[in-house]
Amino acid sequence: MPNILIVDDEKPIRIIIGRILKHNGFDYDRASSTFEAINLLKNKHYDLVLSDIEMPEESGISLMTHVLIEYPEIPVILVTVFDDPGMAESAFEIGADGYVAKPFTENDILIEISNVLQRRKKEKKNKIYREKLETRLQQRTKELKNAKCDLEITKTSLDKFVNKLDSVTTYANDAIIMIDNNGLISYWNYTAEKFFGLKSEQVLTRPFIKCRMNWEWLNIIKGLYNCLNNNVSIQLDDISFINPNGKDSILKIFLSPVFGNDNKRTGVIFLGSDITALKELENQTAGSKNMESVGKLSAGIVDEINIPLQNVTNNTRFLQKSFLNLTSLLTKYELLLDNKNKNGTEDVENFVNEGNLKYLAKDVPATFRETIAGLESVTNIIEGMKKG
Repeated sequence: MPNILIVDDEKPIRIIIGRILKHNGFDYDRASSTFEAINLLKNKHYDLVLSDIEMPEESGISLMTHVLIEYPEIPVILVTVFDDPGMAESAFEIGADGYVAKPFTENDILIEISNVLQRRKKEKKNKIYREKLETRLQQRTKELKNAKCDLEITKTSLDKFVNKLDSVTTYANDAIIMIDNNGLISYWNYTAEKFFGLKSEQVLTRPFIKCRMNWEWLNIIKGLYNCLNNNVSIQLDDISFINPNGKDSILKIFLSPVFGNDNKRTGVIFLGSDITALKELENQTAGSKNMESVGKLSAGIVDEINIPLQNVTNNTRFLQKSFLNLTSLLTKYELLLDNKNKNGTEDVENFVNEGNLKYLAKDVPATFRETIAGLESVTNIIEGMKKG
């Protein structure tokens, strides 16, 4: 229960008020003067001071002033013999929490004490709440200042990063195009301007499909639809387009969905690489490899043809020599038949022996077969080359 200090120079009043408090469960102490009350306040805590205004030495106003200065948490109720509204108003103006006029009843005392304690309790609660609120406000203010400082630092860093990123993307080797969910162009870098001959101010905020790019629109639109419909990255290889100089060129294109912090798609990024020079180099390399292959094949064919042709050449020379021998023999036979040469028979026999006709009769047909086989081999090789 609350502990109350009763201050009055009249002992009967102190006794009466003490009984009222005791009867209603309050703890209390009594002082007959302001000086005695001040000493009690030094050594003990009180929840309320109930003091008479008119006292011989120092008045209750003096005591109340002391309490307001030294113990502002303790409420003070003033008691006086004057039931004057003006007096009550003055008491409140100088800091009193309550006012009771003599003569008083038990209810007058209890109601005023109850009201003052309830009001002080509420004020204390509000004060604690305000203090907590002020503490939280100060802490929050400090956090906000720190956050603002961090935000400024982050913004500065972000601005530098954005400027650097913008510089990188602006002059990148690839055409970079950003397309929002509505199909409108939101970014168009310098390389895109070079590739397609369209300035950024000509295309920004315009529908992508209405831009005048001379390329394979059907494949581009299919790729965009697949990218947007399935939220996946798409690669389009060997997309033909005509550059601003009217030259046929080739693009490799990457399409990728872009997502925000809430994991919702915000658009599509388009990366286009001009691979025309690379394709030309690949074709040249492929041509060189083909020529190398042809050279190796030709060398193999020469090796395969050389042997049969050598045989054909040697056999042809043999047949030529054999044919000359046969021609001479036939001439000898003609002379023998004409009986123009007496020694013709002997000459013919000698020529036959020298020319080894038996050998010719055996080897000439074999030579013909080998020559024909060699020619057929060469023919087959040539036919195989035609089919290959």
